[in-house]
Amino acid sequence: MGARIEGAGTHRILIEGGSSWRAAMHDITPDRIEAGTYAAAAAITGGQFEQTHARLEHMASVVQLLEATGAKIWPGDRGLIVSGRSRRPT
Repeated sequence: MGARIEGAGTHRILIEGGSSWRAAMHDITPDRIEAGTYAAAAAITGGQFEQTHARLEHMASVVQLLEATGAKIWPGDRGLIVSGRSRRPT
């Protein structure tokens, strides 16, 4: 976008603005804890939900745990789709 950035991967990042700026697009990956919470809610209630921009590789441990309970999780066109195990009325 036109800025000079130094220090990636360190405890200090320096950003120096430039004289000309360019437009840019960036998708922010959802927080894995928040996405995992919504996935658990869908699994618990037997519902289905899509978390846009979520990435399967960021949620491997949550996916493994939820699939063990019967939930189905798969990548969709826009992110992850979670489908909880449907429950029969008693």
